Amino acid sequence: MDDELLETLKSIGLTNGESRVYIALLSLGTSTVSPIVESSGISSSKVYFILNKLGVKGLVSMSVENKNKIYSATQPERILDYLDEREKIIKKHKTEISKIIPLLKTKKDFNTHQPPVEFTRGEKGYESIFNEVYLGLKEGDKYLALGGLRISFKMQNYWFKHSNLLSKKKIPQFTLYESEGWHKKDPSIHQREKRSLYYPRVLSKEYQDLPLILTIGDKAIISDVDEDGEIFTMLIRNTNLSNGLKRLLKILYNISEVPTSFKNKEFDY
Repeated sequence: MDDELLETLKSIGLTNGESRVYIALLSLGTSTVSPIVESSGISSSKVYFILNKLGVKGLVSMSVENKNKIYSATQPERILDYLDEREKIIKKHKTEISKIIPLLKTKKDFNTHQPPVEFTRGEKGYESIFNEVYLGLKEGDKYLALGGLRISFKMQNYWFKHSNLLSKKKIPQFTLYESEGWHKKDPSIHQREKRSLYYPRVLSKEYQDLPLILTIGDKAIISDVDEDGEIFTMLIRNTNLSNGLKRLLKILYNISEVPTSFKNKEFDY
């Protein structure tokens, strides 16, 4: 079975089983259940359920011949119709959720007993933590960060967007980089010269293999990549720990080099 085709179908919202059964049916043309089971590698106990789900999505049709159920994959163009229908449903849900966001925020804000440290995995968890921190920022907050090499490259498409958010809130960005992280990044992605209120420094080569450590306001974020390449992120709400990390970063910031063409500005803690 074509792995690329399988992954593409899964990326649009079909399950692994649905994708395999649909691809099998495209190859078989019309078929009873037994050949579908053999071709897809899906057990007979699950195939009927999957065929029914594909039928609801309009991707499979069913007829009866001599008391046997015969299944066919609909024309592949039907996938585009399926995506259009999903888009309409998503827009409807977004409208409904937008109406109740204020109520949901009230319930969250009412609960003031948030844990001092919160742990998440994956890129979505990483983004949700940054969204929480950035949402509460105000002019005058102080930003000091160490961009560890692994996260710097893993999430490199986010940094310019983050920098713009901070600039709009008039928050100076004191950012510290590992040497390789600074010199090997793609300038077209990071657009460092276009950033405002941006004061980078670069560590000497002896300092390497570091995590992302970011302190801002009264919070801190620590993030890295595990042995399987998955991102994990910690949000620290404890002021003592956040300030302690800020003091450590300031020591490193003060001994680091100011890159050519960038302003030399001291971090005031």
